[in-house]
Amino acid sequence: MDAKVSIYEEGKVKTILILTANPKGTPHLRLDQEVREIEEGLQRAQRRDHFNLEQRWAIRPRDVRRAMLDIKPNIVHFSGHGAGEEGLIFEDDVGQPKFVTEEALAQLFELFAPQIECIVLNGCYSEVQAKVIARHIPYVIGMQKAIGDRAAISFSVGFYDALGVGETVEFAYAVGCNAIGLEGLQESLTPVLFHQGKVISRSSKYISQRLLQGPTSPTSEYPLLVGILVDVSWSMTTSIKNIDDKVQNRFEGFRESLHKVVDSTKEICQQEEPEQISPLIKLFALGFGFGNPVSFILRGDSGNRVRDLLVLENTSECTTTVSQLINDWNLYEKNIESMSKSMFGDTPMGEALRRAEERLDEELSKNFYYKEPILFILSDGLPTDVSADEILELTERLQEKGIIIVSCYVTEKNLTKPRCLHGVAEESWEEGAQLMFNCASIPSSTSPFYSYFRELDWEIQENGRLFAQINETEFLEEFLRVIISPLIGHKTEQNRFQ
Repeated sequence: MDAKVSIYEEGKVKTILILTANPKGTPHLRLDQEVREIEEGLQRAQRRDHFNLEQRWAIRPRDVRRAMLDIKPNIVHFSGHGAGEEGLIFEDDVGQPKFVTEEALAQLFELFAPQIECIVLNGCYSEVQAKVIARHIPYVIGMQKAIGDRAAISFSVGFYDALGVGETVEFAYAVGCNAIGLEGLQESLTPVLFHQGKVISRSSKYISQRLLQGPTSPTSEYPLLVGILVDVSWSMTTSIKNIDDKVQNRFEGFRESLHKVVDSTKEICQQEEPEQISPLIKLFALGFGFGNPVSFILRGDSGNRVRDLLVLENTSECTTTVSQLINDWNLYEKNIESMSKSMFGDTPMGEALRRAEERLDEELSKNFYYKEPILFILSDGLPTDVSADEILELTERLQEKGIIIVSCYVTEKNLTKPRCLHGVAEESWEEGAQLMFNCASIPSSTSPFYSYFRELDWEIQENGRLFAQINETEFLEEFLRVIISPLIGHKTEQNRFQ
């Protein structure tokens, strides 16, 4: 099913099967109220004659199978308790809790995949089951954490109100999330929507942006959101070649390159309005690797290993506009310099990626942004807090949300072919280089990233990833500029949206 196609079809009746379970010994849920309000919403809907609502209460595992065989639903809605990895909680023959795993549910729903268009798992921590089921069903909604009764009911009512008037699942999801917020509840980010096996969003606002499409390049109303993760661990003290033959370590090389990119951004942003800098980019930067032993012993520094690099004194705002960064660059640079004494610890890359994901989720949930946020990762080593496989799981999850990951591996060696976007990691590469390569996104041939590297005469191999091995600041600056490549064509796009 296409992402923009409504479940409603002229002349066809869609059947919704509601399954409920509230076993003995589990917290009481107002399931009757949820089902009643869903039913009332569909009855008043413009296309009420095109939906048939069926219900099964106090379900046991075999009741689900029988309902699927007898009713042949197009939409399946479960309301009850979830327990994450342990499974969804159904009932046994005497009404006690019966845990059903995600694999068992996925295998069942796979048998009926040709007829099922959407599954809603309205229970706590049901994202685990949703992710597995989504391999077989076009749309699946789960909850990434605990969700209260009021929020669960609000989401269901909003979701089916929208479906009942012929809206798409994506739009209905956004309405459901918004319904939670309208009730003054803080759980609007709890529902997670999967489409064709991938997370579309944990944010109704981001879904709205996808539906509206927005401009094809950043504008003041839809700025580009950029996150930067910088490794500041001990290995970053190693020197890097500089075009002026200056001696500087890798972190200093990054800081200098970022300054030059900021200056380039200023020129682009002032093309339309020379007297002011349009807010075409908002960004945050996290350094990971703080907390070296000397700092702890001499200064008692036991702070976070991952810290914001672009936060000025007496401010709490962690995401800054490019105009603020340009105007106050000296203050930002001074602040970063003051943090250097606490740098050069271990390499908590996993913690940094989780922090970046939280920041991206927060920004995308409350503001409108250009459709392809970027996360730039600069590192020269392997993580010390999690395994390489866990790093790949984290970056895969970010890419499922539509985040473009640009990965830069800093080393003094010549591992890769210069100015080349490789499509395959070579066996001779260091383990760290292979990890960073596998973290990177593959740009489409129509993306601004692809065009940027083409204009610089980079070789782009088949399935070439946004990855580069850097051993000179000149190449670092060139690769770092990829984060502003979507600004190309801004003038044309801005005129189109006026």
